[in-house]
Amino acid sequence: MARPAPLVYVYGIARAEAKLRAPGRPADLAPARFGQPRRLPCGDLAAIVCDLTLPEGTTLDGLLADSRHAEPLLLHHHRMLDALVGADPVLPLRFGVMFTSERSVAAVLNDNRDALRAALDRIDGALEWGLKVYCRRAQLGHRLSGAAPALVQLTEEISGATEGRAFFLRRRLENHLRDEIERAIAQSLTDTADRLRDTVGDMVSCKLQPAEVHGRDADMVFNGACLVPEAREESFFRVIEDMRSTYGSSGFAYEIIGPLPPYNFAEPHLGSDEHAA
Repeated sequence: MARPAPLVYVYGIARAEAKLRAPGRPADLAPARFGQPRRLPCGDLAAIVCDLTLPEGTTLDGLLADSRHAEPLLLHHHRMLDALVGADPVLPLRFGVMFTSERSVAAVLNDNRDALRAALDRIDGALEWGLKVYCRRAQLGHRLSGAAPALVQLTEEISGATEGRAFFLRRRLENHLRDEIERAIAQSLTDTADRLRDTVGDMVSCKLQPAEVHGRDADMVFNGACLVPEAREESFFRVIEDMRSTYGSSGFAYEIIGPLPPYNFAEPHLGSDEHAA
């Protein structure tokens, strides 16, 4: 029986003259077979590609539906792009962009050349750093209870009130404290964004993660990505340290992750989960 013809899998896009690290040959990811990564030139651009062979009658979506295959395939994609992070920018593509031929890849690069150039210019000399902010609301509430005048006053009124009036005052205190906590969180995030404005090239917000995903004993109140010029990385780290010093005692924690391929700043959308013609 003839073996299925390989597809052309695309990891990312770079300038044709880019100096790139050579990622190693991928490990055995059966049943999907990824070949040795290579550069596919197309004018002033180049796609970082490899041959991908799938079992006959199998689709990549079908493999991803099985968790035994999904995790190693996704990790492979991210690890290969991590290995390419270096002096010259690589525009990372989402997992699963593949084509039936090198000619199809070249056609898509030609059709999107201006957008790809602009995206490469945008990330040139910068790396993505993930920024996550957590808050222990109980700790923040305890600090606010002894500092916010309105909360202090309500607490004093409760101590001298009759049982019936104290019940309603406690309800008011709970509502007021909840509002103060949310205002304090919003203020801390505004302060962080203001402090980062002159340091990062761009910043985007991502979906907040629940505790069962992030695993912390605190609520995630911000999940984002920062595009940081390499010349400003030290300033970026100093700002985050300042935020920890300023807000740490109020229950806030700041986590930075990276450097990462700039997934959140790679705007062009190429290909589809179906094989491009």
